[in-house]
Amino acid sequence: MAAISAPVSGLAGATSRALLRHALAAGADLAGAGPGLADETGRTVENLAVMAADAGAGLDVHIDETAGSVLTALPRLIAITEAGFGHPVTVSHVASLGTKTKQRRHATQSLADAGIGVVILPQSGPFQHRGGDGGAPPGQAIMRDLLKAGVPVAAGGDSLYEPSGPMGHADPLGIASHLVAARLTPAEAIAAISSAGRQIMRLPGIALGPGSPADLVAIRATDLVSAVTSGTADRIVLRGGRVVARNVIADLARPELAGARSAWNLPHHGRHPAPRRRRRIR
Repeated sequence: MAAISAPVSGLAGATSRALLRHALAAGADLAGAGPGLADETGRTVENLAVMAADAGAGLDVHIDETAGSVLTALPRLIAITEAGFGHPVTVSHVASLGTKTKQRRHATQSLADAGIGVVILPQSGPFQHRGGDGGAPPGQAIMRDLLKAGVPVAAGGDSLYEPSGPMGHADPLGIASHLVAARLTPAEAIAAISSAGRQIMRLPGIALGPGSPADLVAIRATDLVSAVTSGTADRIVLRGGRVVARNVIADLARPELAGARSAWNLPHHGRHPAPRRRRRIR
């Protein structure tokens, strides 16, 4: 992804636009920016869309700085998508999507109808603090409405190294735990850190079955609830059927767990070369 700084439109944005075109020509598959940081939010969205379409790339637009920028950027982005943009479009983080229930639900349904995906920050303030009327935090209400409308909702982290403190979690299971705390089910939380991202990027789904890409994460847990809530670091990551990362805790050395070695089918320690071709589950 290639993200540029504001301003984007007009003479002041010429350098940013040139940098974005260069990045897209070099192979970036998404064009991104924060239109809410620009003076002309609508024109910024249109400029991004034109450059992305020319390069055959998608859009990843941060529209959450202010409620005003959401009200300006989101309708323009939806209109561009419905006009036949034809490439993946993602918005984030939409915690300012709307404080009024009717307005919020209209916006979420419009996102669903346009096929736009959403990436949220479950650790940010709007997802953690209750609204002024004592009801659910606005981020929680938005998230529930997005899921109900059928919008693909992925979750991530942001500003992990900001001096003022993190707004996200670097560990996907940590992100999922925040989603569960925000009243999502463990299955919904796991989907938000895994399959929803693939759906937004228009990648094929993955299942444990023949013909499915062998891109998997094995987590030592008894069920989804314990996988999310325990935050275990005991995991193995497979890409194309080969182990590319693992962190298996020392209890595998305990006598009563010695037989688990063959069950996990662990390779020897060390780096493994990238596979020449993509393996699939047989």
